[in-house]
Amino acid sequence: MLSGFRHALAVARQMPLFRKLSRAQRHDKPLSALMLDVDRFKLINDTYGHHVGDLVLRKLSEVCIGTLREIDLLGRIGGKSSGRNRVCDEATC
Repeated sequence: MLSGFRHALAVARQMPLFRKLSRAQRHDKPLSALMLDVDRFKLINDTYGHHVGDLVLRKLSEVCIGTLREIDLLGRIGGKSSGRNRVCDEATC
Protein backbone atom coordinates (compact mmCIF):
# COMPACT_ATOMS: atom_id res chain seq x y z
CA MET A 1 0.00 0.00 0.00
CA LEU A 2 1.62 3.18 -1.14
CA SER A 3 -0.61 5.54 0.83
CA GLY A 4 -0.72 3.49 4.02
CA PHE A 5 -4.53 3.35 3.81
CA ARG A 6 -6.59 0.42 2.73
CA HIS A 7 -8.50 1.00 -0.47
CA ALA A 8 -12.13 2.00 0.19
CA LEU A 9 -13.49 -0.88 -1.89
CA ALA A 10 -11.46 -3.40 0.09
CA VAL A 11 -12.91 -1.96 3.29
CA ALA A 12 -16.46 -1.97 1.87
CA ARG A 13 -16.16 -5.63 0.89
CA GLN A 14 -15.71 -6.48 4.57
CA MET A 15 -19.01 -4.83 5.54
CA PRO A 16 -22.03 -7.10 6.10
CA LEU A 17 -24.20 -4.89 3.87
CA PHE A 18 -21.79 -5.23 0.95
CA ARG A 19 -21.76 -9.01 1.41
CA LYS A 20 -25.58 -9.14 1.43
CA LEU A 21 -25.75 -6.99 -1.71
CA SER A 22 -23.21 -9.22 -3.46
CA ARG A 23 -25.07 -12.38 -2.45
CA ALA A 24 -28.42 -11.03 -3.69
CA GLN A 25 -26.87 -10.03 -7.00
CA ARG A 26 -25.03 -13.32 -7.39
CA HIS A 27 -28.19 -15.38 -6.78
CA ASP A 28 -30.44 -12.95 -8.68
CA LYS A 29 -32.59 -12.41 -5.58
CA PRO A 30 -34.34 -9.24 -4.45
CA LEU A 31 -32.96 -7.20 -1.60
CA SER A 32 -34.83 -4.55 0.38
CA ALA A 33 -33.46 -1.56 2.23
CA LEU A 34 -35.14 0.87 4.57
CA MET A 35 -33.79 4.26 5.58
CA LEU A 36 -35.22 6.24 8.48
CA ASP A 37 -34.67 9.90 9.22
CA VAL A 38 -35.23 11.16 12.76
CA ASP A 39 -37.11 14.42 12.23
CA ARG A 40 -35.63 17.43 14.00
CA PHE A 41 -32.85 15.34 15.54
CA LYS A 42 -30.48 18.31 15.52
CA LEU A 43 -33.05 20.23 17.55
CA ILE A 44 -33.06 17.41 20.14
CA ASN A 45 -29.26 17.61 20.44
CA ASP A 46 -29.24 21.41 20.51
CA THR A 47 -32.04 21.70 23.07
CA TYR A 48 -31.35 18.80 25.42
CA GLY A 49 -27.73 17.94 24.70
CA HIS A 50 -25.98 15.09 22.93
CA HIS A 51 -26.50 12.72 25.87
CA VAL A 52 -30.29 12.92 25.32
CA GLY A 53 -29.78 12.58 21.56
CA ASP A 54 -27.80 9.41 22.23
CA LEU A 55 -30.68 8.09 24.37
CA VAL A 56 -33.13 8.79 21.52
CA LEU A 57 -30.91 6.87 19.08
CA ARG A 58 -30.53 3.98 21.54
CA LYS A 59 -34.30 3.73 22.02
CA LEU A 60 -34.88 3.85 18.26
CA SER A 61 -32.34 1.07 17.77
CA GLU A 62 -34.03 -1.03 20.50
CA VAL A 63 -37.37 -0.69 18.69
CA CYS A 64 -35.76 -1.60 15.36
CA ILE A 65 -33.87 -4.58 16.81
CA GLY A 66 -37.11 -5.83 18.40
CA THR A 67 -38.79 -5.68 15.00
CA LEU A 68 -36.06 -7.04 12.71
CA ARG A 69 -35.28 -10.66 12.00
CA GLU A 70 -31.99 -12.15 13.13
CA ILE A 71 -30.63 -12.10 9.55
CA ASP A 72 -31.48 -8.42 9.02
CA LEU A 73 -28.88 -5.67 9.40
CA LEU A 74 -29.22 -2.48 11.35
CA GLY A 75 -26.79 0.37 10.79
CA ARG A 76 -26.59 4.11 10.75
CA ILE A 77 -25.27 6.84 8.53
CA GLY A 78 -23.39 9.48 10.52
CA GLY A 79 -24.59 12.99 9.87
CA LYS A 80 -23.00 16.42 9.81
CA SER A 81 -22.26 16.39 13.53
CA SER A 82 -19.87 13.48 12.99
CA GLY A 83 -17.80 15.63 10.63
CA ARG A 84 -18.37 13.35 7.66
CA ASN A 85 -20.96 10.97 6.35
CA ARG A 86 -20.17 7.32 6.94
CA VAL A 87 -22.02 4.06 6.80
CA CYS A 88 -21.52 1.68 9.66
CA ASP A 89 -23.10 -1.40 11.17
CA GLU A 90 -23.36 -2.85 14.65
CA ALA A 91 -19.68 -3.80 14.63
CA THR A 92 -18.34 -0.41 13.58
CA CYS A 93 -20.66 2.17 15.19
